[in-house]
Amino acid sequence: MSHKFREDTVGIGRFLEALLKVLVLKMDAPCDVPDLSGSDCILLSTARGAGCDFFVTGDKKILNLGCIGGMRIVNSREFLKEFP
Repeated sequence: MSHKFREDTVGIGRFLEALLKVLVLKMDAPCDVPDLSGSDCILLSTARGAGCDFFVTGDKKILNLGCIGGMRIVNSREFLKEFP
C-alpha cells in the first residue's frame, strides 16, 4: 500500500479500520454498471443505493465512467477541490 500512497500509511490503515466498523455493503445489489464486475460493481451499486453524491477512487477504469445516475466519480484531488 505504501507504494501507491504518499500519505502516512498507518493513518490510512486506521481510517480504513474505523470505516470498516461502520460500513455495510449490500452484497446483493444489482450491478447495472456497464463493463464492471466483482467488488467494483458492488461498491458502486452500494454507493448509488445509499444516495451518494460522490464516489472517490483512484481506479482509472472507474474514473472514466465520470458519472452514474447523478453520482459523480472523482479522484481525491477533485473531491478536495469541491470541499476545500
